[in-house]
Parts: sequence; C-alpha cells; structure tokens
Amino acid sequence: MNSMFQNMFYLICILVSVIILFFLFAFILKKSKQKKWTMVQSYFLNFFQQKEISFDSSIFQIILQEEILFEVFFDLAKECNEAFSPDKLKNLKSFFEENLEFIRKQSVSFQMKFLSFLSVYPSFLEGRGNSILSYVAECTISDSSFLVDQSFFAICRFGNSELVKKTLAFMNQKQIYYTPKLVLNSLLNFQGDAKLLKEFLAKDIKKYMNCYQQACIEFLGIKKINISTTLIPILTDLKEEKDVRIACIRYFAKVIYKPVVPILYEFLKDDVGSWEYATVAAKTLGSYPSKDTTNHLLLALGSYSWYVRNNASASIVKINDRDVVKHMLRKIGDKYAYEALSYQLKLQEEKK
Repeated sequence: MNSMFQNMFYLICILVSVIILFFLFAFILKKSKQKKWTMVQSYFLNFFQQKEISFDSSIFQIILQEEILFEVFFDLAKECNEAFSPDKLKNLKSFFEENLEFIRKQSVSFQMKFLSFLSVYPSFLEGRGNSILSYVAECTISDSSFLVDQSFFAICRFGNSELVKKTLAFMNQKQIYYTPKLVLNSLLNFQGDAKLLKEFLAKDIKKYMNCYQQACIEFLGIKKINISTTLIPILTDLKEEKDVRIACIRYFAKVIYKPVVPILYEFLKDDVGSWEYATVAAKTLGSYPSKDTTNHLLLALGSYSWYVRNNASASIVKINDRDVVKHMLRKIGDKYAYEALSYQLKLQEEKK
C-alpha cells in the first residue's frame, strides 16, 4: 500500500515538473519572440527614418515568416509616409522578387497585405519583365475574390491605362466575376492618364461581362464622359441584363442627353413588372426639368411602389418651385401620392 502511494507521489512530482518546464519554456519562447519583434520594429523605424541605413535581408526575411510583422512593417511605412530612396527601392524590390515563390504560397490574408502594400507603393510594379507585376496580374484571376479585388486595385493605383485595359480584357476572357462596386472603386482610384483610360473603357464596353459593363458605365458617368449613343442601344435592348440597363439609366442622370427622355418616360409607365427601372428613371428625370417631365412624374405618384412614388416626388420637388409643389398638393386626391410628395417637400424645406 505504501509502495502504491509512493509511486503516485513520484508520478505527481513528474507531472508537476513537466508542467513547470512547459510554462518555463513558453515564457522563454515568448520573451525571445518579444525581443525579436522589438529588434525588428526598431530596425524598421530606423529604416524609414534614416536616409542612410544598410539593407539587412535577414531582418526582412523575418517578416515573411511572421505575418503580423509584415503588418507592422506596412503600418510603419504608412505612418512614416516613406518616399523610398532609389537605393531602398532597389533593395526592397530585389528582395520581394527573390521571395515571390514563397509569397505565392502564403495565406490569402498575407498576400492581401502584400498587394495592399504594392497599391500604396505602385512604383514596385515599374519596369519591363517585372516579376512582381506578373504576380499581381496572376492574382486578378485568382480563385479568391479578395485577391482579385486587391490586385486589380493595385494595378489601377499603378496608373497605366494600357495595363488596366489589358487586365480587364484578361479578367473578362477568364470570366472572373468581380463585384461591380469593387471594380468601380478600383477604377476611381486610377492614378494615371484618366482621359486615355476613359477612351479605352468607352471603346471596349460592349466586349465586357455584365459586371464590368455595369462598373464601367458608372465610372464613365461619374467622370461625365459622353458615350450616350453607345448606351442607348444597350438601354433599349430587352435582352440586356437588368443591372446593366439600370446603370445606363443612372448614367443619364450625370451625362445629360435629351433624346433619352422619352425612353425614361416609358420606363415610368410600366412599373408593375419593372418597378426597379421605374424607380431609377424617376430619379434620373430630376435632371431633365420640363413641364412634360413634371406631368409624367405626377402620373408616377400613382404607382403601387413606394420607391417609385418617393423618387418621383423627389424629382418633382427638385425641378419645381416650392409654391408650385404646394399647389400640386392641394389637387392630389391619392393619399399615398400626397404623403410621398409632402414628405419630399418637407425634406427640402428642412435642408434650407
């Protein structure tokens, strides 16, 4: 019996010793890691703040092993707003080129950080036969939508209109679906010759998938590039995707083209089967003030859809004087039409 208790005591002692050693090892490892991180951060600060500092590739190798340290490096770069000297740029570029195969194999989150870094410092993509640029181009047809978005954003930030054109054509050919809002965001961050880019997009717009068409139409509308004669056939083609046609309607709110007005009137009439078209058309007509437009919008106040009534009311208030709108209200017998128009008039008065 005593022997059994003695064995149990030894076993407990061994277990306690193992636990103590485990925690001691973890503590030492943590301290060692903290020391390494402190050393790396200190080097990065000096790297960004000092003009003359030797490039230590062993330090940069650490950030490829520790994702969080790459994030520290990136954050410090942004905080210091570093305009890399030619020597630093050359060294960093060579380092990343040498380690591209390793970067390719890293997690999506790591690669996103790397692509985000390149979008802040697009000069890393300069030069013929640039392997970093080739890597970014590969990411635009990745299975990961996150990499697609971040890589296309980096290319737009690079600011080469010809490259953006080729990249869109490449993505379109590979049938990479890309959320229109994200495509638009990247295009709006283009840093190069905007005029040339607009010309490319306007010329190729019919060749693109719906998601790219939609984004390009929105972009050209925001930039007020007149491609009205190109868009009218798309707008009136019943076989075209709804989202693309709606993007065309929105476009004509920004780029004024009077021949489109009768088409917009037609969209207002049939709002039961296509209330989304009627809703956007009602808003766009606020850019085409006339007596006829007001009359068509007044008819749209009888729509079954709250969205159509609301947008039609907003446009009526926008293109008519306050007293005229009040006179309209006195003549409206439809409760829902009255509520929509009075609500929009109240909003306008509150803004003033």
